[in-house]
Amino acid sequence: MSADQVVSTYSKGQELDVVILNIDAEKERISLGIKQLTSDNFSQYATANL
Repeated sequence: MSADQVVSTYSKGQELDVVILNIDAEKERISLGIKQLTSDNFSQYATANL
């Protein structure tokens, strides 16, 4: 799968919570992330064991 192919289970018009990852004004593109809203187990472990 190439970077411009998107597989989604979301519907047009559906409201989602996302994080803005990048804004490219020249190409008029915005990169959004959903996974960044959840914490991962490794980060939690690393933070707790430092």
